[in-house]
Amino acid sequence: MKAIVNAKIIMDKEVLTGYNLLFSKNKIIRITKELPIWAEPIDAKGLYLSAGFIDIHIHGSNGFDVMDATSEALEGIAKSIVKQGRHHF
Repeated sequence: MKAIVNAKIIMDKEVLTGYNLLFSKNKIIRITKELPIWAEPIDAKGLYLSAGFIDIHIHGSNGFDVMDATSEALEGIAKSIVKQGRHHF
C-alpha cells in the first residue's frame, strides 16, 4: 500500500491539508491524518491532489473521427475511450 503525503487534497466543498491518501493499485483505501508505518509514502511536495478530470468534448479517438458520421466510427471511438480511459489520435 502507498500513501500520498504532503498534498492539498481537493474535496467537494473543502481542501484538506495535513491528510494522507492511502491507496492500493488503483483503489483509494482512505484519507487519514495517520500514516501507517507500513505505507510507502509518496511526497506531493505541497501540490494539489484531485480526482481525474473527464473531457466530454472530443472529436475522435484511435484514428476515428465523429465527422466520419458512420456507425463504425462512433463505435470505434466508444470502444477506444472505454479501453483507454482517454482519447487519442
